[in-house]
Amino acid sequence: MNTEEKQVARDVSGDYVTTAIPQDERKSSANIFATVAGWIICLSTMLTGGALAMGLDFKSALLATLVGMAILTVISAPLAALGGKFGVSTTMITRPVFGLFGSKIFGLIVAILNGIGWFAFQAAFFALTMQQLFPGSFLDNLVIGSIIGGFFMTLTALYGYKGIAILSFLAVPLIIILSAFGGIAAVEVGGGIGALVAAQPMADGISISSGIAMVVGNAVLGSIILSDVSRYAKNAKTGAVAASAGYLVGGVFTIICGLAMAYVANVPGVGSTPNLPLVMVTLGLGVGALIILVLAQWTTNTANLYSASLGIGSFLNVPQKYTVAIMGIIGTLMAVFNVYEIFIPFLVAMGTALPPVGGVMLADYYVVHKLVKKEEYSFAPHTTYPQLNWLSVLVVVATAWLTSAPLKNMFMASFMSLVIAFIVYALVASILTKAGVKYTIGSATTK
Repeated sequence: MNTEEKQVARDVSGDYVTTAIPQDERKSSANIFATVAGWIICLSTMLTGGALAMGLDFKSALLATLVGMAILTVISAPLAALGGKFGVSTTMITRPVFGLFGSKIFGLIVAILNGIGWFAFQAAFFALTMQQLFPGSFLDNLVIGSIIGGFFMTLTALYGYKGIAILSFLAVPLIIILSAFGGIAAVEVGGGIGALVAAQPMADGISISSGIAMVVGNAVLGSIILSDVSRYAKNAKTGAVAASAGYLVGGVFTIICGLAMAYVANVPGVGSTPNLPLVMVTLGLGVGALIILVLAQWTTNTANLYSASLGIGSFLNVPQKYTVAIMGIIGTLMAVFNVYEIFIPFLVAMGTALPPVGGVMLADYYVVHKLVKKEEYSFAPHTTYPQLNWLSVLVVVATAWLTSAPLKNMFMASFMSLVIAFIVYALVASILTKAGVKYTIGSATTK
């Protein structure tokens, strides 16, 4: 096949969407840790703990939490290292992995899942909190609360990474204090640690594998796109450690606190979503706790929208503020139409379908490029990329289908989907590379 040369436009969206972060704008490891922790220490992570409590006993839920977060660390640490090493966004890193057209598909998926899907859930959770914070007022309405939350979250995201960092440094210490006090209150009200350990599921039981998939589903997209934050690290290795540590520690801590509070309060959910604001009211944590919850939702949704705008901006040459505004409006509308009713199915689907993306990305750089081709990625001007890597796309789609359909009841489907995608892609791509067989279509050269 003859190579088709096309010219790909450079960055015009702003915030270094398609270019590397300059060294003089890189951040410390402490800054990276706090920003990433602020990403995962949020209401949706607490709600994941509450969702586990609905279907598992405490010991099983704790095991699902530890295993699920360990899987996310396996994905996030090496991918975060790539962000710190090359200083580019996750969507940029997917160019040599999936090809330029494939990276556009990835950017669109991130936009739909993160900038619209997760944004919608967080805006809906914001509305649930406002109901408890202002009962009997005009804010005691899920539609009004969703609209107000969506508006302010979108407004902050317009400021990019700086907006996220400022919110994180304000919110993270408060959220940590809230989670700790919530966990302590749950232990005290629930009759001590022994009673908590003996807690049984609040509703119909689920398997531990499904519980692991829920934990992974809550944060797998964030672990895959962690390069969007780690690209700001001054040092690739320490930045990767800081980013993955913030994700691991913050996730485990917050899920366990959510677990403890949900078991003790035992309040009905809203659809498939645990009503955590009502849980906090039941435990007597007061107005301050609800205000901190609002901050938590605000911080995370700003990051969600920001990362989604990076994905869109990598191939749609329009100012970032426009993509942020459009996705914020769509996500807010989804929140208005009761998206919280499908929270648990959404988590399970994310936890099964997305790990193969991380598996292929890891295999392409660390095995195919580093060990077989013995070459580095390049994101400099005038770099030639394939238009489409059909093998990587095929492996992701096939693995996601296998572990969500025929093999959905296999041991730890989330982890196995990651491993299968990694092994299959690394093996097949290496064999084809050694044999001189192309598994890409076309090419394009950046300006």
